[in-house]
Amino acid sequence: MARGAVIAISVLIIIGLASPGFAQTDSEVFPEWIKTTIKFWAEGMMTDTELKNALEYMIENGIIKINEPSKEFGGILAAGDQKIISGVSFVGLDLSEVNFVNAKVIDVDFTGADLSGKDFTWTTFDNVDFTNTNLSDTNLSNQNLSGLTLSGTILKNSDLSNSNLEGVVFDNVDLSNVNLQNANLKETIMKNSILTNANLQEVNLLKSTISQTRLDETNLKNAILKDSNLSWSMFDQADLTGADLSNAKFENTNFRLVNFQNAKLDGVDFREAVLEEANLSNAKLMGSNLADMKLNKINLSGANLTGSDISNSLFIEANLSNSDFDLSNAKGADFRWADMTNSRWSNADLSNTDLSNTDMTFSIIDGANTANAKITDAIFTDVEITESQVSGFINECKIKSFSNLIGCNLSGESLSEIQINNSDLRFADLSNAVLENIDLSNSNLENSNLQGIKLVDVDFSDSDFKNTMMNNSTLSNVVFTDVSLKGINLKDSSISNVDFVDVNLEGVDMSFSKILDSDMTGADMTGADMTGADMSYAIIDNTIAKYVDFTDANLDTITITNSDLSKSNFEGVHLNQIDFDNVNLRHTDMTGLALENDKITNSDFSNAILSKIKLAGSNLKNSIFTNAEIKFANLSGADLTNADMSRTNLEGSMLTSAVLIQVDFTDADLTLADLTNSNTQYAKFNGIISDNCEGCP
Repeated sequence: MARGAVIAISVLIIIGLASPGFAQTDSEVFPEWIKTTIKFWAEGMMTDTELKNALEYMIENGIIKINEPSKEFGGILAAGDQKIISGVSFVGLDLSEVNFVNAKVIDVDFTGADLSGKDFTWTTFDNVDFTNTNLSDTNLSNQNLSGLTLSGTILKNSDLSNSNLEGVVFDNVDLSNVNLQNANLKETIMKNSILTNANLQEVNLLKSTISQTRLDETNLKNAILKDSNLSWSMFDQADLTGADLSNAKFENTNFRLVNFQNAKLDGVDFREAVLEEANLSNAKLMGSNLADMKLNKINLSGANLTGSDISNSLFIEANLSNSDFDLSNAKGADFRWADMTNSRWSNADLSNTDLSNTDMTFSIIDGANTANAKITDAIFTDVEITESQVSGFINECKIKSFSNLIGCNLSGESLSEIQINNSDLRFADLSNAVLENIDLSNSNLENSNLQGIKLVDVDFSDSDFKNTMMNNSTLSNVVFTDVSLKGINLKDSSISNVDFVDVNLEGVDMSFSKILDSDMTGADMTGADMTGADMSYAIIDNTIAKYVDFTDANLDTITITNSDLSKSNFEGVHLNQIDFDNVNLRHTDMTGLALENDKITNSDFSNAILSKIKLAGSNLKNSIFTNAEIKFANLSGADLTNADMSRTNLEGSMLTSAVLIQVDFTDADLTLADLTNSNTQYAKFNGIISDNCEGCP
């Protein structure tokens, strides 16, 4: 008999020691002498004839029982009760008809066997050799395969979900398209293998070693790779969303186009890895090392890189929006054209970086070191920067619309008929410059120096002038619509035909400035310093000018209507030929002012100090002087029709020939007052003090 035929028969006979269908109890085992006999034959120590005689002897004496012998395996491993396959070699055999469902496989050699498409449901394996075995398209889900060594094995398209593969060694194994979801691969060793397009979602690969292995387009969502070594492997376009790779090792690992969204990568050293165009959005990279890397077009939006090292790396066209780089080392990094909007760089080292053409809108760089940082054409909208930081910036200062002119020195420059709108000129020096017919609307001039500047036909609408210096400047036909000039210095300036409509002028210093023919309608001048200012022909309507210091100012021919000038100081002010209507002058000090023949109608002087004021011939109709102090004032010939003088102190004042029709003097003090020849028709004098008053009723 040929040895190959005998092999087939002998194997079947060994299996057949159990009852038909392998319905064998765990207590039934092969006698040792039978195993030894088969071994001697397999090793050539027995002839075929000797083995045949031995087998015939055992069958004839009932040692081996075969109820339904078969030439092949069909029907031998039929479904039913658990089958036990032990101590068998299937090398070179045809297993296409074998049913392994519910089988118990112990000490079996499947080397080179074709098990493709097999269903191993409820099958258990112990000490099995799958070297070079074809297990493609098999069902190995929920299996315990821990401790196995798989060399040259083909598992392509197989289902290993929920299986325990802890400690398994994968050497040159094909796992492409395999399903390993929820599998346990803790402390596995994988080398020279293929997992292309495999499903490793939520697998546990803790402390595993995966080297020289392809995992391109592999699904590793929420996988645990903590403390693993992934060196020399390829993850091109793999999905590592939510995976934990903290403290993993990435020597020469390719992560090109990998999705690390929401992944945990704290403390990881990427320096020898490839991360180009990877998606690290919302990833945690605290304390990670990405120094000296090429990271162009990488997506780090929303990522946390607090305390990381990204020095000397390339981030050209990268997405760093909403990311956190606080306390990071970015020295020498290249961020050109990067999106850095709403990112955080508090106390970071940005020295020697290239921020040209970056968008830093809404970013935070407080405490950051910006020495020698290039910022040409960068956008710093709504970014708080300090003078010391600006002093370190390097800016080419390209003058155009939407330009970045932060810290630029344009002192003494002459610019005309150009568009510089929507530009950032913070900390720029434009002192003694000449700007004519320029559009600077929607620009930021915070902390800029405009001292001595000459501005002709310039539009500053919607611009920011916080802490700007403009003293000794010349402004002609300048538009400040919807602008806040709060607290800025315009001292000793020449201002003509300027539109201050609705401008915030709170606390502005316009002392000793010349302000001619300018419209301040709707402006807020609260607390402004107008000392010695010349405001001739200015228009003030619906203006708030409380607490303004007008000391020695020239307000001749000024028109003020519907405005609040209460508690302002008018000491020494010039007010000739003024036109005041519906003006709040409560609590003002106008002691000794000369307002002869002026018009101040429908106004409120309540509680004002008007002693020795000269109002002769003035129109004061419908005005209120309640509780005002008007001692020794001259109101002769004044028209006070329908005025309220109740509780007013008019001691020693002259009201001769005044029109006092319907004036209410209730409880007023008219001691030593003179009302001679005045018209007091319908006037009220209830409760007055009239000691030595001439013309009093």
